[in-house]
Amino acid sequence: MATEITLQDRIHQLKENVNVIRAAHLIANASVLIVQTGAGMSADSGLPIYKDVADVEAYRKSKLSYYDLCQPDLILEDPSLFYGFWFSCFNDYRTKKPHNGYNIITKWKTERFGNTNDNSERIRKQIMDACYLLEEEKQKKLPGAFFVATSNVDHHSITSGMCEENELIEIHGHIEKWQCVDSCRKETWLPPAKPFLFDFDHETMLAHDKTQTLSIEEQQTNNGFLTNRPKCIFCSQLARPSILMFGDYQWIGEKNLIWYNWQSAIKKISTNDETFKVVILEVGCGNNVPTMRIKSERLLFEIPNSKLIRINPFEFERDCKFLEDNQFVSIQAKALEALEAIDELLAN
Repeated sequence: MATEITLQDRIHQLKENVNVIRAAHLIANASVLIVQTGAGMSADSGLPIYKDVADVEAYRKSKLSYYDLCQPDLILEDPSLFYGFWFSCFNDYRTKKPHNGYNIITKWKTERFGNTNDNSERIRKQIMDACYLLEEEKQKKLPGAFFVATSNVDHHSITSGMCEENELIEIHGHIEKWQCVDSCRKETWLPPAKPFLFDFDHETMLAHDKTQTLSIEEQQTNNGFLTNRPKCIFCSQLARPSILMFGDYQWIGEKNLIWYNWQSAIKKISTNDETFKVVILEVGCGNNVPTMRIKSERLLFEIPNSKLIRINPFEFERDCKFLEDNQFVSIQAKALEALEAIDELLAN
């Protein structure tokens, strides 16, 4: 009978892996850290990856895939099915605790890429000197030597404390913002605060139209969530999560000029200073929705002196054949075990 390998066993194994050792060395000597995360980052928190999202008995019986459920028109065609799916996601994202990997990256940010270090100050000065900022962007706190880009919609990058709003772009939106189904205004709003959760049938995965159970405080600030048919706070049409779905022309995406201006500043400094080293740490980004992987590899070509560390248990190899070996570090591992191993190496 095979012995089950524990997390500590895996961490010990990975600490002896040449690519993990190389990744720790790159992070230790980096001027800037860009963290790019996908579903694999959330998996160690108990959240499903792409292929498992619809792996539920009710959906298997109906032969429904994630693609079928993540259609914006489903809200009109079958609102009980639409809301049952998204209420389930909402509840999972709120109740699952972000794993320790988020804390590890938070520690690296604080100790190595903090807002007060010289590189952070240099980046902010470059943004202000060289980039066009809208007036409202000027009022925001500018990021320094650390930034997070994610395709995850669980909002765990924020709820874990890993980064601040000005250090984050959620390219597909997130579950904690809602919008009008008709996009009557280009505005979003928040659902009731924790511990609010949605009520739906866990066996059928349907959310029937009924009144939600809300406290007096929640009722006063319900923002359209009094029933299982959330309403737009502006026009009273149905409301939906402000998340990019398949074939979605109504999604209200945010214009994150800070992210693009920050990249421009990084590229400018890297071009003029060969000692300025940028590390892209990509965690759990697969090829089902390859947006983050494409972005990671593109950044390598756009930013001089940059390196990419890819952590993935299955799709860990480079996608672009033109990447040089000295640009790319591949780690075949899950998110948490790899981050734990790198962190222990950094501590020694």
